[in-house]
Amino acid sequence: MAGKDVYKVAQGIPSSAGPTGDTTIYGVAIYNGHASGTGSIGVQTVNGQNIQFKNVPAGSILPVHHSKVYGVTADAALRTTATNIISLL
Repeated sequence: MAGKDVYKVAQGIPSSAGPTGDTTIYGVAIYNGHASGTGSIGVQTVNGQNIQFKNVPAGSILPVHHSKVYGVTADAALRTTATNIISLL
């Protein structure tokens, strides 16, 4: 089905100002709904690796199989600053 979205379920991450705490949430991609510019998104992969994606453009989708999204209170190396992010399942 060319041109069709393959994501069946989407779940918003709490807080439009960025998640305040770590959120345990499983997904295969993350949508950055930040209003403009860029933001950082910190995740834990399903393999247990911690990663921070920096300068993620607004409106982009990160294809990363994740089990946790880190919040703004996380260590600076994992902190999520992007807002309005959505985990795609």
